Amino acid sequence: MTQEEKTILLQDLCARLPYNLYVRIEEFNVPKNEAITEGFVGNYLKDNRCNDYDADDILNELADDCICIKPYLRPMSSMTEEENKEAKENGCIIYWDTSLENKGLLIFASPKGFDWLNKKMFDYHGLIEGGLAIEASEGMYK
Repeated sequence: MTQEEKTILLQDLCARLPYNLYVRIEEFNVPKNEAITEGFVGNYLKDNRCNDYDADDILNELADDCICIKPYLRPMSSMTEEENKEAKENGCIIYWDTSLENKGLLIFASPKGFDWLNKKMFDYHGLIEGGLAIEASEGMYK
């Protein structure tokens, strides 16, 4: 993982920590059967939700080259019509650029809009396509 990829992943993980993010942790210097764990990153508000991992531990482990942390995220294409309406109500404008430049998916959002996208675990950074995140199964975050 390049330093730029680590930075993007760290920024994305930090923005999602309040929303009980599900992650996969792969350790490279341990036996295969002990190398992979999965679970929710504890919400720093410490409410009644499942808290498998402490958020501080996850952020500290990101600096370790022997560990790979991948969040489970929803692709933008999984957004329902109802969620698309809710996104607009929260200050998001989402569309595909079909101009000659064809920049792909374009997202313009207010801070409230980005908070909504993070809470709903949408991958607006393209981390799934870049191999830095795993596509969440349907219903994982309900």
